Parts: sequence; structure tokens; C-alpha cells
Amino acid sequence: MREDITQTRVVVLGAGLVGLAASDRLIHKGEKPIVIEKENAVGGLCRSFKHDGFTFDLGGHRFLPHNKDIADFVSILFNNNELCLRERRSKIYLKKRFILYPPEFSDILRNLGLVTCFKCGMDYIYFRLKHLILKKPEISLKDWLINKFGYTLYKIYFGPYSFKLWGREPSNISSEWAPQRISVPHIGVAIKSLFVEHHMPLKTYARKFLYPIGGIGEIPGRMAEEVIKKGSSIFINHRVTKIVVRPNGFVIGTVAPEGLEKIFFTSKIISSIPLTEILTSLHPRPPQEVLDSANSLRFRSIRFLNLMLDVSHITDNTWLYIPEREYVFFRIQEFSNWHPHNSPPGKTALTLEIACEKGGRLWNMKDPELLKTCIKDLKKMGINLEGKVIDYFSTFLEHAYPIYSLRYKDHLQKIYDYVESIKNLVICGRQGLFRYINMDAAIENGFEAAESLYDEKRKINLLRWKDKREYLETNLYLDENE
Repeated sequence: MREDITQTRVVVLGAGLVGLAASDRLIHKGEKPIVIEKENAVGGLCRSFKHDGFTFDLGGHRFLPHNKDIADFVSILFNNNELCLRERRSKIYLKKRFILYPPEFSDILRNLGLVTCFKCGMDYIYFRLKHLILKKPEISLKDWLINKFGYTLYKIYFGPYSFKLWGREPSNISSEWAPQRISVPHIGVAIKSLFVEHHMPLKTYARKFLYPIGGIGEIPGRMAEEVIKKGSSIFINHRVTKIVVRPNGFVIGTVAPEGLEKIFFTSKIISSIPLTEILTSLHPRPPQEVLDSANSLRFRSIRFLNLMLDVSHITDNTWLYIPEREYVFFRIQEFSNWHPHNSPPGKTALTLEIACEKGGRLWNMKDPELLKTCIKDLKKMGINLEGKVIDYFSTFLEHAYPIYSLRYKDHLQKIYDYVESIKNLVICGRQGLFRYINMDAAIENGFEAAESLYDEKRKINLLRWKDKREYLETNLYLDENE
């Protein structure tokens, strides 16, 4: 059933951080873009869910702005004390022990013992020096992790955690992913941290981050309010089914849950929806080799089991890493520790993050069965929730993490070359570019996407968006006095 037809100069696909940032920048350039979002709310990966006084995010998202313009752009959306400076507290649960992360010598010694600590330290030095001398190319994630941390730490923690997250051996994951997401201290600092007690945080780790009252979804929520206030429209619950490329623009077909169709005629498109989805929506069809490359790209999916608990707290941590395969979840968020307003007084909430494949056993498992499995695993960790669960529900994220396979760059280049040939189509964002970027980079990427619509050179640069070679959490624009 066809609803109606709308004509506009610019359409933005996706109402996550990237799409909303692009829309805001377009408005400043005199446009009134229409935003199309397939979910029933804005936010994309940064959505929040409220249930009976509890707030849950889709995973743990910290706002760590490296760019003053981005920090100012977000800060102006909030009143005083609404965007809060929060302290990071995280641990690794390993060998039935809770180990501080970032590491501290006395804690590692207490939990893993002198022999393991000495072996990790010597192993670390050996592999780091070996790599610095031989300079052998790091092809896989396994290569990178062993060269940076040594084989002992790889075997104990990094290898098992990586397999659990990706569902693949680290030897089958490209090393390109690691420097963007895993912070590695200078070799001298790292060695010192293993053998000398320190009380200052490692310089590559941010101890604090910005987080809004009401959950991380407040940031895209406020951005959407501004976009609408300035005259643009956001169509939620509209899934893109077809994009017809014409000499003078595009015809976009969408469908709402009720089966109603809506057609958009537009001159320009900015797309932040998954790269694989937009390619299969295009008409005429892209060349088969481009579609084959698109089919070779994979996203890792995450299922979240959200628990509302009749207890004031479970731990003092914002999150826990769980590398061992005997536990179904790879990370636990306690959102009351992100901000006390995330739970009613005297209550707390846990989100158990489960990496899986869409349509697989864990994705399709019924909530009661998954709850039973998770309660059992938590009990093995010494966290007994029997009689404490008030309510629970699952949330799902299909395109959570782009999987950097060993040949992903080859596939991506074929796709980029094809997209570059389509005039007035710009792709952007974590899902749209198949790039693992953070919140602040996503907003910056959205601004650049808007500029790229009017400058072909900037469009090319956007497709060649340079990932930071090393991921550092320092040099942030945070007000430490808040």
C-alpha cells in the first residue's frame, strides 16, 4: 500500500550520531534535510531504553571528545550539571579473580601470583624487543597482540577475549583493528607498571568520561530535537527498500511496519546505514564483483540481557570484562555506577553483553532460557542473583562491530571505488564506512559528510578517512573541575 510521495533536496539515511550531525551541518548550509530511520527511535548504536524507572544503554558508550569543536557542539545541548563527568572503574574477571584494569602491580601480584607476573613481564619484554628488532609485519590480530603484550598475556586474556567477541580466532582478524581500540602504553611505562606500584593512571587511559543524565541516548535525542526545531523532519520506523539512481537524483522507497510505503525524490543522499544494506538497495544493481565484496563483509551482532535488580549494587565497577569461554557473556555493565539516576533508589541494573550471530542460537534463545543460563554463570562468578531479579528484557544490535577479516580492505576498496562513481551519494559513519569509530569521531565524520556533498575532493577524502594509528584516551576536552 502506497502512502505518499515527498520531494526534497537532501535525504539523510540513519538517525544515529553521524546522520544527525550531518543533518545539523546541512541546516547550517541552508538545507532542510529529511532523515529516514528504520528503528522506532533515534540514536542508532547510542540508544537508551527506559523501563520502570531504570535506564539501559545499548552497551557501554563513553563520550571522550578529542576535538574542542565536538566537545562544544555536544555540551551546548545540555544545561548545567546534565552532562556529567564520571569516573571509569573497570575490572577483568579472570581465573575466578577480579583484576583491576588498567593494571596495577600489587593487584596483579595478589590475584595471579608472583610466577605468572614474572612470566608475563619477561614474556612481554622478549616479544616487544623481538618485534622492534625484526620488524616483522603484523598481519593478524594475533600477531599484533603477541608483539605488544607477549604470548603469556595473549594466552591468558587477549586471545580468549578476542575469540569470544568476534567468534573467530584472532589469527583470522586483521591487525588493523587493534591499534584503534586497544591502548598500548610506552614500553618503559608498561614494564614499570608490572614491577613498580604506581598511583597515577597510565597516560594512555582516561580515568574520566562525559555521560548525560538519562543515558547516552540523550545526546542523539537532543541532537534530533535541534534538527527538528530548525525545520527538518525525521521519519522513524521507515526501512529503506530501494534506491533508484537517476541522472538528476534518486528515488528512495521505504516501508513502515504497517506496510505503508513512502517514496522520496531527492537530489542528494548522505547514508550512514550499513554499507552492505545500501549496496543491495541500489538500482541499477552494482556490478557483481562489488556485490560479492559486500557479501564478504560481516558485522558481529550483540544481544543484551538487561536485568533490573532489587539490591543497591552488585559491584563498584562501571563494567567488567569476562574473557573465559565458560561464561556466555563477554562484558557486564552496571549502569547504576555509570550514573545513579539510571536506577531507582536502592536498586541497581546489569546489562550482560553477549556476542553472537544474528539468527544464531544465542540470538534466538528465549529470554527465560537465556536468563537461566546467565544466572548460572553469574553464580559461578560469585554473583548470586536468586530472588533479586525484579524484571528483565533483551535488546539487540545487529550491526554492532564491523569484522576486520584479513582481506576486508580489498573488499572495501572495490566498494569505495564504486560508491565514488555515484554522484551526490556520500556514505559515512561506523556502519556506513565499515569503520570502527568512537562517538566523537562519528559526530566529526557526520560534519565532514555534509561538507562532502558540495566538494568532490572532500568526498574522496571521506572515503579514505584515516583511522588513528594508535588509540589514545588522553588529550581529551573534559572539564576536570565539574
